[in-house]
Amino acid sequence: MAVKRAAHRPSRKHEIVAATLRLYASIPREAIAVGDIAAESKMTVAALYYHYATKEEILLHGLTAFADDFAEETSAYLKNDPAAVQNVVVHLLDWMRDRHDAAAVWFAYSNGLSTAVEEARRTTNGRVLGDLIKAVKKANPQFPLPHASVVAAALMAQIDVCARAWLVNDEQCSGVAENDFRSAVAGLSARIISTPV
Repeated sequence: MAVKRAAHRPSRKHEIVAATLRLYASIPREAIAVGDIAAESKMTVAALYYHYATKEEILLHGLTAFADDFAEETSAYLKNDPAAVQNVVVHLLDWMRDRHDAAAVWFAYSNGLSTAVEEARRTTNGRVLGDLIKAVKKANPQFPLPHASVVAAALMAQIDVCARAWLVNDEQCSGVAENDFRSAVAGLSARIISTPV
C-alpha cells in the first residue's frame, strides 16, 4: 500500500517576511512577538515556525534581500550614464517608495538589531560606496581618488539621512511637500558633487 503524501503547498515565506517588515516598520520592535507576526501573516504560530526558527531569522531574511536589491539597483542605475550620479539619491528615494516597509526598517529601525544585520549593513554599504566612488570619478575625471571618495561618502550619508526622513515622515520634514523635498535633495546632491578639489 502506497503512503499518501501531503499535498504540495507553496511556500509562504514571502508573506511572512512582508508581514514582519510591515510590523517592524510600524511599531516598536520590543512590542513585536512571534504571535503578532503569525497574525499579520494570517497563519498559525506553528506554521510560521515551520518556515523560520525565530523572528530574528525572518527579519534577517527580509533585510538581506532588501540590501541586495538596494546595492544592485544603485549599481545598475549608476552604470547607465556618467551623469546618473547627480540623480542617484532622488532615484533611490523613488525606488524605495515601492519597498517602503523593507526600506524603512533598513534605514530607520535596524541599527543594533543583530550582528548579522550589522554585517549585512557593512557589506552593502561597502558595495554601494564602491559604486558611488567609481561613478563620481567617471563623472569628474579630474577629481583625485581621495576627493572622489569623500564626495561619494557624502552622497552615501545623504542617501542614509534622506531615506530615513523620507520613509518615516521625520518630524523635521513634516509639512514639507514631496516635490519640495525631492528638489532640496537634488540640490544638495548637486552641491556635494560639485565640491571643488
